[in-house]
Amino acid sequence: MTNFGTYVNNTAYDFAPSLHLPRTSVLVAPIVMYEMEMPSALFSSCPIQAASLGCMWTVVLLVVGTLPTLFATALDRFLRLSPLSVLSLRRSWNELTARRKSNLNCIDFIRVLAILWVMANHIGSEGRIDVLERRPSAEQFKRNIHNHLFFGPVFGNSALGVEIFLLLSGLLASRSWLTSSLSPAQQCLGFATRSFRFLGHRWMRLFPSFAIFLWLATGCLVETVMPRYTATMVSSCGVAGVLSHMTFVGNWQSTPTCLGYLWYLSLDMQLYAVAPVFLYLLEKRPKTGFIVALSTVVVSCVLRALNCRAYGICNKSDVDIPFISYPDVDPATVANVYEGIWDMYARPYTKCGPFIIGLLLGYVTIKYSSENPPAVFRATFERIEKFISPHHFIDYNLRGRLYGGSAPVALIHVDCGQERLPFADAKAKLDTDGKAVAVGFVLGPAWSTHWFKVSFEVPDTWQDKEICLQWDSGSEAMVWTVDGSPIQGLSSNFNRTDVQLDDSLRNSQSLLVEVAANELFGAGNNGMIQPPDPNKTFPLNKAHIAVFNRHVYEVLMDFDILMGMAKLLPTTNQRHYEALYLGNHMWKLVLLNQFHDVLPGTSIADVYFDAKNIYRRVNASLLTAPDTLRSFINQPESVGDQRRLVNSLSWERTIELNGEFYRLAPSSIQSLEASKIQPDDQAGACQFGDYIVLENKYLRAQIDKIGRVVSLRLRTVSGEYAKFDCVAQDKCLNQFVIFDDVPLYWDAWDTMDYHVETRRAIDVSAVNEAGQTSATITSSGPTIAEVAFALRISDTSSLRQTIRLKADCPYLEFDTYVDWNEKHKFLKVEFAVGVRAAEAWYDIQFGHVKRPTHRNTSWDAAKYEVCGHKWTALTEFDHGVAVLNDCKYGHSCHENVMTMSLLRAAKADLWIRRRKRRLRVCRLTCAGRRPIAHLGRT
Repeated sequence: MTNFGTYVNNTAYDFAPSLHLPRTSVLVAPIVMYEMEMPSALFSSCPIQAASLGCMWTVVLLVVGTLPTLFATALDRFLRLSPLSVLSLRRSWNELTARRKSNLNCIDFIRVLAILWVMANHIGSEGRIDVLERRPSAEQFKRNIHNHLFFGPVFGNSALGVEIFLLLSGLLASRSWLTSSLSPAQQCLGFATRSFRFLGHRWMRLFPSFAIFLWLATGCLVETVMPRYTATMVSSCGVAGVLSHMTFVGNWQSTPTCLGYLWYLSLDMQLYAVAPVFLYLLEKRPKTGFIVALSTVVVSCVLRALNCRAYGICNKSDVDIPFISYPDVDPATVANVYEGIWDMYARPYTKCGPFIIGLLLGYVTIKYSSENPPAVFRATFERIEKFISPHHFIDYNLRGRLYGGSAPVALIHVDCGQERLPFADAKAKLDTDGKAVAVGFVLGPAWSTHWFKVSFEVPDTWQDKEICLQWDSGSEAMVWTVDGSPIQGLSSNFNRTDVQLDDSLRNSQSLLVEVAANELFGAGNNGMIQPPDPNKTFPLNKAHIAVFNRHVYEVLMDFDILMGMAKLLPTTNQRHYEALYLGNHMWKLVLLNQFHDVLPGTSIADVYFDAKNIYRRVNASLLTAPDTLRSFINQPESVGDQRRLVNSLSWERTIELNGEFYRLAPSSIQSLEASKIQPDDQAGACQFGDYIVLENKYLRAQIDKIGRVVSLRLRTVSGEYAKFDCVAQDKCLNQFVIFDDVPLYWDAWDTMDYHVETRRAIDVSAVNEAGQTSATITSSGPTIAEVAFALRISDTSSLRQTIRLKADCPYLEFDTYVDWNEKHKFLKVEFAVGVRAAEAWYDIQFGHVKRPTHRNTSWDAAKYEVCGHKWTALTEFDHGVAVLNDCKYGHSCHENVMTMSLLRAAKADLWIRRRKRRLRVCRLTCAGRRPIAHLGRT
């Protein structure tokens, strides 16, 4: 059983880069059969018994090599993801047997070679009964086989095969230590902690399988079916012998009569114990580490030679050394021989050479791979590069999505020659001498000045979009407003060719552009250090207005920064790999949960446990980003209140936090004190007959006793209430309804159109947290006014809701908490608004879609449920109503009733006992032909 520990250590666990466990188990099974006294059964008259025992030990091998790893994988998932994911044994098996990609795939073939070498030796010497019992036929076998030039080393020296495994152990242990040191979490740990983790991982890999095997080997089953094995290898063990193996010191026995073939596991664990010292030296002081390691190898070889000579076993094969039977040999001689064998084969001071050589090889492979990135790095890096490239695959990549539609502009041009005119004179000359030109017009010669009047008209469909002027004359330029205020400089050499058009520039519908016929550093040809070319010209390559996609731009900049770090930082810098990893890892994690099975809530429980934990990991990475940046730029933390408010958006925001209001500038990080403001007005709540009234400077809402909004009016600029009521006549907003949800098939996936026929309004009050059974005022101002109520959905489910109006907010907020314990039910909330339109607007990624509000055709009727993200809006020409939420929901709009889908109960999953949803609902007046402008900013 010399090689059982070798198999466990080198093939059954996660160090195997491309391991396929069933394949390797079949290859190793013959070793187990021969080493467990199987040759005696094969040479007997009971081949059926031999086959049965072979099958039994093959199964044992699979169990010993698989179950502990399945357990370890499940434990890791329990700690990393969720308790229920431990039960996914199929996933554990797939992870264990998955083929991994690696640059060391050849290791499997080296393992097979070592296995066959050891097996051949055991068949030819230790596996032969006549050799083990020193019969005369063994001498003939020795003369014919062991003295042969080729077959002698193959059949006579199993140590070479074992030493191959020692070399592989050192190689993979070294790569594991050095690879883990690239992690930022490992870099901050000390040597002792890293060593403890390293040895703990090795122990977890070895001990579970080892303990199971010891239990099987010393059990009654083996004693019954293999009495000879028990008599020679188990009977002399005792408690001390078993404990010596359990504590990995079995290779220090005086004679290997107690499971002596397990010496390899003890040797391996002892070598692992000293490996961190060599690896730490190699990592911190490579030259010193190499000298110490090579010196240790030389000393080990010298000790082996001295022991070989002292015990007289040099140049002898295994057939010269008795293992089982000792005919005519006195005990002192046997003890002396075994002491020599143990010193030669099983002691760390004579057997550490191959292991340390493996450590050095692992260090060299890691260092070489970091200095010469493999082809996969180039593919990964260029994938990011092509994704944002301004030259390649623009019709498919992110850069090609930066601008939407474009519209032409009208150009009036005047050539001022070498004269530099003031703005007023240039504008007057444009009016008197200007001529119409178009894209393609050539400016020149060098150093001349040209003025353009750019006139444009923004299409109606662009009113709610961000617009820019794109100008590329191949030279330097300055953009002016029509009243003489400079806006922005342009430089084609540095890709600065865009000018953002705010509302004032849109309304003016014209700009002036001053163009200098030179580049940033002169007018030289093919480079800035060339002498000026007085005849150089500059063609006007681009002049139009276009829709600018801010979301794409932000993602583009993030990828540009990551690409720059991955490209410019040296490969020895950890930030180089972090940038490459971050650009792929976080994006993949987020995209994973955008899968269509995750978004709508139609999967089994395990999916959402995983999704929530993935989002927690992404959020944790984002939360630690400020500390990482601070450490990277060596900026000390300031003393005092460290709380900051971050506005990541490109517009001003006003937020409420713990009853205080804060105003944040666009794209800013501000302290709490610096951003605190006093609201311009107050919010109030009062009882008015059977209704509760919430009011601030923007709106006035009436709420009945079960939380329905029966009236909602906006204030005009003059302070009076508008005649338009957001609530339809004799209808209400915030009406909770429940439906039966029994689809034809796939109950967690489908919802059929006939479910709308089972509508039931929820209008039964329940006892709220304050003990009342109807809506009550919980806050009457001045910064926040609130109304709370509770409704009973069924005998087992209920909901509580708080309707909130803030002093500085032009909308109502609805915070809803649902105690949900239903089966095949569908919970929705309806808003019957005082607006009529043929189509409703729904927010989607980077835009919106329109869907009909009628059921005139079968196509229209099929859109009874619409996927929407942040908002849905129903608008007429000059006013409208929008419903906003802070998560992803299903929506629908039939005639003037806007409906939001809240919860489904496809089946009574025990883990879905409580769902909480916060619904942020806004009532907005929409001016002109811009019905959905700025909804995303609310």
